[in-house]
Amino acid sequence: MQVPFRAIGVFHAAARTGSISRAADELGVTPSAVSQQIQSLEFHLGTALMVKMGRGVTLTEAGERFFEMIAEAVERISDSANRIRGYRSVATLT
Repeated sequence: MQVPFRAIGVFHAAARTGSISRAADELGVTPSAVSQQIQSLEFHLGTALMVKMGRGVTLTEAGERFFEMIAEAVERISDSANRIRGYRSVATLT
């Protein structure tokens, strides 16, 4: 089964902000799209990662552990993408 990288990034945003709607605003998608991605990831992993609490979300124990495991890597990938954006390189044809 293929690793759902997009859903991992969406989960990271929701976990970091503590809110589906704030994650949606940050990602430029609808709250429904964020919820669907998180549900897809939970299905893929076979465990609940977060629960809705009022207007926000709270991580389950599995969600907290997963966030701890992925946070540094997701932030490194995001930083790398931001640093390389606009980088000019010349392709060589052989």
